[in-house]
Amino acid sequence: MEIQNILQNVLDAIDRNLRGELRVEELARESGFSRWHFSRLFQETVGIPPAHYLTLRRLQFAAYAAKNGRPLTETALEYGFDSYAGFYKAFVREFGCSPSEYLRKHPAKRPERFQLEKEEHKMLTHEIAKAALAHWNLENASLEEYRYPSSGYLCENCLWVNGEFVLKESPFRGVLEKEAALSEQLTRFGLEAPAFQPCMDGGVIAEEKGRWFCLCRMPQGEALLASEIMKPEGIAIARDIGKAIGKLHLALRECDFPAEERDLTEEAGGWALEKLKKEGFLPLELCSRWEREFPQLYQKLPRQLVHRGLNPGNTLYHDGRVTGFHEFDLSTREARIFDPVCYAAAVLSETWGKMDTDSWKDVLDAILDGYDGICPLTAEEREAVPWIVLANQFVFLAWTGEREKLAQIAEVNRQMTLWLWKVLF
Repeated sequence: MEIQNILQNVLDAIDRNLRGELRVEELARESGFSRWHFSRLFQETVGIPPAHYLTLRRLQFAAYAAKNGRPLTETALEYGFDSYAGFYKAFVREFGCSPSEYLRKHPAKRPERFQLEKEEHKMLTHEIAKAALAHWNLENASLEEYRYPSSGYLCENCLWVNGEFVLKESPFRGVLEKEAALSEQLTRFGLEAPAFQPCMDGGVIAEEKGRWFCLCRMPQGEALLASEIMKPEGIAIARDIGKAIGKLHLALRECDFPAEERDLTEEAGGWALEKLKKEGFLPLELCSRWEREFPQLYQKLPRQLVHRGLNPGNTLYHDGRVTGFHEFDLSTREARIFDPVCYAAAVLSETWGKMDTDSWKDVLDAILDGYDGICPLTAEEREAVPWIVLANQFVFLAWTGEREKLAQIAEVNRQMTLWLWKVLF
């Protein structure tokens, strides 16, 4: 509840200061968190990154001011946009239409205060779902709960529709617009992706009771098992995974939508590593060498939009090949090598203590080899691989270490981190 109160104060402060020069770094500092920790808490609680939320609120209030007679160009500059062209592009990307079209269709209503107490954990009820499905003429469809394939956890904002489609809702239109644009781009590059179904009005996003909805036909494919990848014959699958990640990155390069800039050295080397050193959770030699050697190398790594959460569970596997990925909720701009390395680390994590891990290094090398065939790796990227594996472990260890119920998971991952330290260096 304390985190919710802190973030509610941040949301209210944003609304009070939209005409000023608000920056995520300042909001984080005033909240008592590092920029990375603040951004992570914000996205987990609110649903979108803080920079995206700030842009959204500026657009909403600018539209309200324009509806009340203020010139659009003047309003755009007043609310922090460098030019009307920049305001126009952001507006269309967020609301799916031009500012003038939006002003014609919507009444002059002041944007409501976003209340975390009201919005958090708001489940998609069948009553709301059926009202939303009327936009697709499916209000009488059968509904079932939807669980994330990668974890089995219940998704509170999605439902299966007739066992064929997935209905997804969000308080933010831009989130669904981003997913729609991404799906279209992935399809262009020969990867499987959810197919957004047109509403009766021709669009793919519908509004109902102040929420935004989309309906998707899910692509063919089953989730992979990490245990299959770790078998001797799994090396071919690992290489195919690397190729698919390379194709994914080619598609993501062409996507144009807001994405949080992520700094892994700040994330792992700041809050996370300081916590681990303070509690003596990892050898000081390991921590000191990471701090000494990785940050400068990290600055030389090619960056782009990445998935940021790749694992066997969100991989689509069909007819003996990897056909695509899903669950792009965490997508950010990051060092591109993070995705193939993160995937290999996920395979190890899911099989740790259950299988012989001697073949894991071969799996990592095969994924990197497949990726290199599509997106040639630089010398710096190859050098950075072990450091990124450790950085990912630092963050996870610090996060689980803050939660008493996850103490056993934290200890298992500590042992895995020490093993990685020996194997990779």
